[in-house]
Amino acid sequence: MSAPDSKVFYAYPSTPPSAPDAAETAVRDLHRTGLVSVIPWEKLFVNGRLIPSEVFAAIDEAGVVIADLTTLNPNVLYEVGYAIGLGKRIWLTADVSRTSRETIAVSVPPLATLGAHAYQNGHQIAASFEAEYIKLMESKPLLDQFHAASVGSHAPAVLFLKALYETDASVRVADRISNGSVPAVIDDPAETNARSMSWYVERLLTSAGVLIHFTAVDRTGSPAVNARYALVAGMARGVKAHHLLLQEKSSTAVPLDFRDDVRAYSGGKEARRIVDEWLSSIELDQQLLTAKVLEDRDRIAQRATLQALHRGIGDFVAENDRNLISEYFVETAAYLEALHSTGAIVFVGRKGTGKTANFLKLADELGRSVNNVVCTIKPAGYDLASLVESLKLVANDPTRESAMVGLWKYLLVTEIVAEVCRDYERRLDARLPVTDAEGRLWEYADKRGWMESTFAERLQSVIEQPAGINEGVETVFRDQVGPAVANLSEVLRQKHRVCVLLDNIDKAWSRDADFPVLSRFLLSLLVAAGEVHTLLSRKMTHRIELSTVVFVRSDIFERIRRSAREPDKLPAATMKWNDRELLMRVVDERLRAATGMPGPETWERYFAANIHGKSPREYIVSRILPRPRDAIVFVKAAIALALNRDHSVVEADDILQAERDYSAYALDSVKVENMPVADDVEEVLIQLMYGHPVVESSTLLEKVKSVLSDSSIRDEMIDLLVASSILGREVADDVYEFAEDLAGARSLSLRARRFGDTRRIGSRFQVHVALHRILDIQ
Repeated sequence: MSAPDSKVFYAYPSTPPSAPDAAETAVRDLHRTGLVSVIPWEKLFVNGRLIPSEVFAAIDEAGVVIADLTTLNPNVLYEVGYAIGLGKRIWLTADVSRTSRETIAVSVPPLATLGAHAYQNGHQIAASFEAEYIKLMESKPLLDQFHAASVGSHAPAVLFLKALYETDASVRVADRISNGSVPAVIDDPAETNARSMSWYVERLLTSAGVLIHFTAVDRTGSPAVNARYALVAGMARGVKAHHLLLQEKSSTAVPLDFRDDVRAYSGGKEARRIVDEWLSSIELDQQLLTAKVLEDRDRIAQRATLQALHRGIGDFVAENDRNLISEYFVETAAYLEALHSTGAIVFVGRKGTGKTANFLKLADELGRSVNNVVCTIKPAGYDLASLVESLKLVANDPTRESAMVGLWKYLLVTEIVAEVCRDYERRLDARLPVTDAEGRLWEYADKRGWMESTFAERLQSVIEQPAGINEGVETVFRDQVGPAVANLSEVLRQKHRVCVLLDNIDKAWSRDADFPVLSRFLLSLLVAAGEVHTLLSRKMTHRIELSTVVFVRSDIFERIRRSAREPDKLPAATMKWNDRELLMRVVDERLRAATGMPGPETWERYFAANIHGKSPREYIVSRILPRPRDAIVFVKAAIALALNRDHSVVEADDILQAERDYSAYALDSVKVENMPVADDVEEVLIQLMYGHPVVESSTLLEKVKSVLSDSSIRDEMIDLLVASSILGREVADDVYEFAEDLAGARSLSLRARRFGDTRRIGSRFQVHVALHRILDIQ
């Protein structure tokens, strides 16, 4: 007997004849491969006729459903919907010479994102399926992908798919649904046909009932609407939603698969009666459910608060968290240093420490004053990569370093000009006062396209100067930047501060990046920032503050320091979270914003009291890498588990299970942070699996040797593991400390060496507790 996942049900239309022909060929080819066992629907005829129950039984047993959408056949779409509702994997095909992918997407929008494999014959179908089979089986079924989003997202309601036309019957049905005691979510084809798959899945899974009002086939426009409705009807059956299929009596037969489920009516009164009987039972069920909810309202209210907590804690990715700036940003010394900086400064932090959050907060805070000009620059990674490639010749020639600085000066000046001009446009649109100097500057910048062109486009235009880059930079400064500075200085007389914020500069720092070139590229930025300040100051009649804040990961900053002539003079604000109380304030502030009560009270009310002898707050902070993102990921995972398990509080077991999920995240994040050697890091960690948390120096070296054949880089790998907080060093008897960067790792190495000399056998290492669960370290 075949395993369920190797059984495939094949749904296809009987017309045009080419569709069953292609299906027959595809089935024959797939059987030859032995990959799967395919059951075409035509094999299910019983005593010369097809029984729908046989079709549904075959889909129940299958792991995958192949469906041909060439004619948007209602039976096929109903079967596809049923399979989706059951959580089966779907693989769609279409003869696009008859029905294009665009037609499928327009007629049945929920399928728009799934795509259909184009074919001309059955051999192509079989070959494509065989090539994608493994990827298909590794992917999540559609229902699983959208199920989590539906948990607690909607109150129970009747999902009502209206008929296409406002007939008497349609009006009576809509009136009964709209005035019922159960809320209704109405999908009206006259309003929109663009509902997504996730929209339908979320509402089907949370529905009190589903009413689908098909349009009679002999009415204009019915095929497209009924095609979508057939899909949703099948999904409703698959998820076991309480559903009613309604249709006006017509000379054209209802599709076979759901013929027995459709209630046909002759007029509006009969339609209203059918719906009234169906809806009354739902209303009674909801009344009983409401009574039960009232009896248990404290528990429900507690769970509702958990849902609010899950939403209110926000996203661990700063760009996705709209409440970060206004609701719960935590100021740190590094933030205040950047806020009050009067020159060029590098804002340094590990991945997940909040660099982007600080970027957004600085832009918001500084932008509140009309006396400030704030330029935010976030170039795309691929733009930077191509620029660095173009700059290799310049960066590798010491005589051309001034050209690299000149490029950055050109960028900074044009960014400041562009931002001043955008502000001028905004004030013009709002009919606010503007000056003649601003108008002249706008005309100058507009002629050169500085406001429309991107960071990369402007630099590329200078690099590609026919006269060569050195001469190109000089020409641009003489002909463009010089006059711009004169105009800009006049405009800035009304301003107190100009701040340029640069993020994403390290996005080009990939595995195969040219690190020396990137380092010189970023070092020249710091030099350029100072020279731009001098350049503007010469033209100013009053003092103006000019600051540049560059956001860079700590591992990248360490490489930049190595390339600097005087690394100790590089201005840096370093983001560190070694203060546990400060770190957990990030979570506390988010809990406060979600519940309206102080963080400690939220922990006490909605979390278990004790996890292995510690409060949940103490336990979580003791098990994570010291970064805000890690704390948010852990807490949010614990709340999600409590919700999925229908708990009214986050129980101890929820936190312990969330720890395993977090540990997998922590492993992935340290790999990403060490992208150039991520594979080697992962291999060393695999060597540490199933071991003891404490590792002798000799044992660790042997494990590193098994991964790295080059002896010259083994010590460097160990330093990297320490700098990434993966390993801590023993600095006193059974006392292990963890570094946050390479500078900290070197300091720990010296202290550990002195301690190891006293032991005569060397100091030991400890694997960070954040990785214990994923590495199965006991």
